[in-house]
Amino acid sequence: MSPALRHVGDYTPLGAAVSAVQHSMAGQWPWPAGLGVLAGYAVAFGVLARRFFRSA
Repeated sequence: MSPALRHVGDYTPLGAAVSAVQHSMAGQWPWPAGLGVLAGYAVAFGVLARRFFRSA
């Protein structure tokens, strides 16, 4: 895989979660930007879910 594509993969929810789990299992703190990526996706999709799935 090209380095550019690998770098983009770090900013997807799955890539950030895998990195956070790997760091945690190694006894290190997770990468702060990765946690920010996960929080950002959670907020964005939470807002979208609230907007599109709101009951009448």
